[in-house]
Amino acid sequence: MPDLAELDPQDITAITSKSIPLTQELLDGLAERIEAARPVVQKVLDAMTSERAVFVRRLRVDEGLSWRAIARQCHEAWGGGWEPPEAQMMGMEICEKAAKMFGEDYFEPPWN
Repeated sequence: MPDLAELDPQDITAITSKSIPLTQELLDGLAERIEAARPVVQKVLDAMTSERAVFVRRLRVDEGLSWRAIARQCHEAWGGGWEPPEAQMMGMEICEKAAKMFGEDYFEPPWN
């Protein structure tokens, strides 16, 4: 059984989509990776300015980009410190922060 803590998120998607059962060990490994990434995520969220929020809102609301595409666009625009650049969770975190700056919910229209 592969160790999720050593895999890229895209590899995890490939594994889980092939009906390999998730065990507590695999979930624990994933949780450890998420926790290790928390400082990078927090640094990006702390750097969210109104200009960045407008940029993110345009990408999501006006252009309809996915969370992965938003993560990549922000990675390129801001010199992101996360890997992979298209990390879906990072895109979600970025959208959540930007939406809150508009008094909106990133799970509700017009964000989702």
